[in-house]
Amino acid sequence: MTDQNNSDQTDAAKSQARKIKIDREALKEWRALPDQVRQRFKKKLEEALNNQSPTGKELRGYPGFYRLKMKRPNYRLVYRWLEDGRIAIAVVIVESREKVYEKMKARIANRSDDDA
Repeated sequence: MTDQNNSDQTDAAKSQARKIKIDREALKEWRALPDQVRQRFKKKLEEALNNQSPTGKELRGYPGFYRLKMKRPNYRLVYRWLEDGRIAIAVVIVESREKVYEKMKARIANRSDDDA
């Protein structure tokens, strides 16, 4: 029975991984994060998927976009909660608040509908 439980957990993890889409540019930033920081963000995103509800603060003027923030170290992750319950990560950045949102605006303006 333990093998079945492990298999179920693995299947659930794979299913969640398919529900998180990372923008090409954000993927570079994601990979550059320290492992501990990635794990903390991943845990928050998985909680949102498990609860079927976005977590973090919704960005004013950008419906469906949410921000996760880490104070120490200072990181921000901006993601979009899609109607079908998937998450699309748009920005993962270590810079100041203003630069995060400038980058987010540029990426939103440049993305195609296929990127949603």
